[in-house]
Amino acid sequence: MREFLHHLFLPRESNNHRARILHHSGLFFLIVLFFTLEFSFSLLSSQRGDILGVRTEIVVDELLAMTNKKRAENGLPPVQLNSSLSRAASEKASDMFSKNYWAHNSPEGTTPWVFVKSSGYDYLYAGENLARGFTTSEDVVDAWMSSPGHRENMLSPNYDDVGFAVLPGTLTGDETVLVVEMFGQKRQGVAETAPSERDVAQAPQSSVGSGAGAQQAQSDQPLVASFQTQPILDVKNVTKGLSVTILLVLLAALILDIIIIERKKIVRIVAHNIDSIIFIFIVIATILLIGNGVIL
Repeated sequence: MREFLHHLFLPRESNNHRARILHHSGLFFLIVLFFTLEFSFSLLSSQRGDILGVRTEIVVDELLAMTNKKRAENGLPPVQLNSSLSRAASEKASDMFSKNYWAHNSPEGTTPWVFVKSSGYDYLYAGENLARGFTTSEDVVDAWMSSPGHRENMLSPNYDDVGFAVLPGTLTGDETVLVVEMFGQKRQGVAETAPSERDVAQAPQSSVGSGAGAQQAQSDQPLVASFQTQPILDVKNVTKGLSVTILLVLLAALILDIIIIERKKIVRIVAHNIDSIIFIFIVIATILLIGNGVIL
């Protein structure tokens, strides 16, 4: 076993002074191994999401608390959770899923404000933040705060109320969790009204995620929700860990190759490893830093 590992990772005469794992056949094996494991993970995730799946915990109470924390840090009063805006947010999320689009306006040109109006919220000011593919409430709020346009909504003094919807489903071919945040300020002296039959027809009621499933929302209930899944293993972390591990193995082999060749003063016709090491460092950093979700 020791001889095999030396042959695999250390440059010596038996491998033509080049670690076997750095030969074309070794690299090809690693690529095949990576894609085989990725396929296995994908298959297991689709069949047994309770064992290997996406660990998600997005809770409306946390979204509200974090939003108000950011506002307080910037000298702004808190926004209040509003059931009508939550209903509007839920209707917007359902509309995106049913019509398969990821945008503030629907393919037919329906704006977010149609959903706000249909919920019975007569607004003077209104705003919308969207997010998809995130796994924690903190990641969602941090992403919004890192974007100038979304940050402007989060910290606008024009808003008194906020509503949220957290809804799982399939969008543009991907299993994901949508988060919709609706801000508003009511017209002075105007009370909220129940949606009319015409408004309800324009924006049908949605199903709101709760736990790992969903329940049909009723028009007279506050449409706030959370979505949580707790598999034994998180497929995103497993995949990221696999990718980083394979790259670290290659990185270690390249560094050992440089050290041993320099010490033994071996002359060989082969490209230097420095460029490959730098490239692998960049790829590892990208994998570790890349975000999971997108905002709009």
